[in-house]
Amino acid sequence: MATLTYPTTLINPENVTWSAQQFAESFQSPFNGGTQTRGFGGSMIWKASFNYPILEQSQFNILNPFMMQLRGISGRVIVTTPQYTNTLATGLTATTADTISVALSAPESGLNVGDYISINNELKMIVIKTDNSNYKVEPPFRQLYTAQAIELNNPTCIMQLVDGTFNMDFRPPLFQSASFDLIEALSV
Repeated sequence: MATLTYPTTLINPENVTWSAQQFAESFQSPFNGGTQTRGFGGSMIWKASFNYPILEQSQFNILNPFMMQLRGISGRVIVTTPQYTNTLATGLTATTADTISVALSAPESGLNVGDYISINNELKMIVIKTDNSNYKVEPPFRQLYTAQAIELNNPTCIMQLVDGTFNMDFRPPLFQSASFDLIEALSV
C-alpha cells in the first residue's frame, strides 16, 4: 500500500497531542526491593492524537475518505510535526547514531535546541547544540546518513493508526467531529 500524505486542505485540528514513547524494562528484586532499569537505545517512537471537535461538512468530506483510505493499521501517512523549525536554510548532513553534522546554506541561522528535523521521514529533535553545525538528536538515528538532504522547514515522519480506529461523531444537520491516534510506523 502506498504511503499517503496528510491532507493539507484540512483546517488545523483544535488539539494535537504530540509525544515520544521511550521503551525500557524494569525489574524489582523480590528479596531486597532493589530496582534495575534498562533503556533500549534507539527505541523511542513518536505518537500523536488529533482532535477535530467541530468540522463543517466540507472539511469532514476531506478527512473521512482520507481516513478510510488508510485501511486501519495497515495504512501509512506522512505527518508533519506541530512545531515548525524556522530555519530558511537547506542542508546536507552526515550522522552517527545520535549526532548530526549539518552543512547549512545559511550557516549563521543554525538550528536551536527543541527544533524538529527529518531525514528521509525519520523525525528527530535537536536536544544539544554544540555549535552552528553540530547537534545531538533524539531519538537516535535508525540508519546512518552521508550527504543526505535534511528537512528543516517541514519535518515529517511516517505514522499509522494506533489501533485502526477513526472516531466520528455526527451532530446533524451542520457539524461533525473526529479524533484519531497515530503512532510512528517503523520498518522491520
